Amino acid sequence: MPTYRLTVAYDGSAFVGWQQQAQGASVQAALQHALRMLLGHEVFCRAAGRTDAGVHAMGQVVSFVSPRTMPPTAFQHGMGHYLPSSIAVLAASIAADDFDARFSASGKLYRYQIWNAPVRSPLQQATHWHVRFPLDRQAMQEAAQHLVGRHDFASFRAANCERKTTVRTLHRVELRVPVAEEPALHIEVEGTAFLKYMVRNLVGTLVEVGKRRMTPARMAEVLASCDRTQAGPTAPPHGLILWRVDFGPRVGYYATHRRVTPLVTTKTRKVGASGFEPPTPSPPDWCANQAAPRPEVFRPRWPHVAASAERGQATIRRASVFTAGTGRASAWGRRGRRGRAGWCR
Repeated sequence: MPTYRLTVAYDGSAFVGWQQQAQGASVQAALQHALRMLLGHEVFCRAAGRTDAGVHAMGQVVSFVSPRTMPPTAFQHGMGHYLPSSIAVLAASIAADDFDARFSASGKLYRYQIWNAPVRSPLQQATHWHVRFPLDRQAMQEAAQHLVGRHDFASFRAANCERKTTVRTLHRVELRVPVAEEPALHIEVEGTAFLKYMVRNLVGTLVEVGKRRMTPARMAEVLASCDRTQAGPTAPPHGLILWRVDFGPRVGYYATHRRVTPLVTTKTRKVGASGFEPPTPSPPDWCANQAAPRPEVFRPRWPHVAASAERGQATIRRASVFTAGTGRASAWGRRGRRGRAGWCR
């Protein structure tokens, strides 16, 4: 059975998180419902990162297995009809048989967005944490350097975290200021794996440093204490975004820990300005399977009717045909003596 890979973006404001739960709408349940309507059978989706309630995603990766062979474009365009407006399938492809979105991932990049201004922004309040107090961004960047590397992050995990080990590796913790939005502050955290609430607890502690309630050197003491009570508060979920998921071995520039630079802006930071340029990562193994043979014609499981003309009823035909490799659809109209139309269950 083929394994499919989806890249999904969603606004997590109205969801209880990625994982399906007994009560409340979840992203996993919405995707599985859309796939069930499209494929005609139950599907289990596995995500690279199980985001919490209220957390957004721009590059969530989902994998699932289906006995039906479909062109990837059918998922990208067909699922949009059954998904809510807060979820979108950005890309779809056929992956290797052993591909698993969760266990095949080699790293993730999270971005936390802060709106640091005296007055809140109505347009940014759904995706930014509004912090009124002016933040010392240089002190925050200095404190962030203590987090890079392999450490025991027990001080920054949730109280109900069930992970057996709290040792994690962070490749980069960096503060960025978008040029177009000076009050906005982005904290990017990149690592191999994360504990529950880990990024939000890191951000909450960095904000305490920015408010001058903690010194940058205090961050190293909090990290070594392995005591959650020594760290700062948990940042709200609506500012966190799962920005990217990495797969395969890290090569070249990405094979080593990224250097944490002082506070920079996207306007002054230039590619190659430091004497090197990140190489383009080689395509993962699952790209080779995209050349697998596909059926010439795919007829999705959509309602169609061919009423009998012998009973004097209208002849109605409604169907869509996907041509292999194009994703284009053609449709037949309907005709009949009485002008009646209906759907066949």
